[in-house]
Amino acid sequence: MSNRASRRSDKKKLSRYQRMTPEQKEKAMAKNGITQKDLDDAYNRGYNDAVDITTSFCLKDAYAGFLLAAHEEFGFGHARCKRLLHAADRKVVYSLSSEEAINEVFKKLGLSINFYDPSRITDILEGD
Repeated sequence: MSNRASRRSDKKKLSRYQRMTPEQKEKAMAKNGITQKDLDDAYNRGYNDAVDITTSFCLKDAYAGFLLAAHEEFGFGHARCKRLLHAADRKVVYSLSSEEAINEVFKKLGLSINFYDPSRITDILEGD
């Protein structure tokens, strides 16, 4: 079978929608009442939902870990853990970015947070 015949054969295996050009697809969607704005809105809604879900999972784990560590290492009870959680949440919510928060930890505490090596999450600077 020639190359051209092979391409034609492969194209016939695709669904009608898959064989359409981008312009044909856009016309077909418009015919069914779907506009580019609808697609963009659906994409943005899905993207934002995914960010909310993943952020929520990460923060839940981190907050729980910090509270357990504060309780086990430093004897924090219910009231102090609650205050710590609210204070940490304020810092997370009102920081412009994670980079800003990491720089503030470095500036105030002298701890360099290293997320690339789990065995060395923080490095204490010389002289501390």
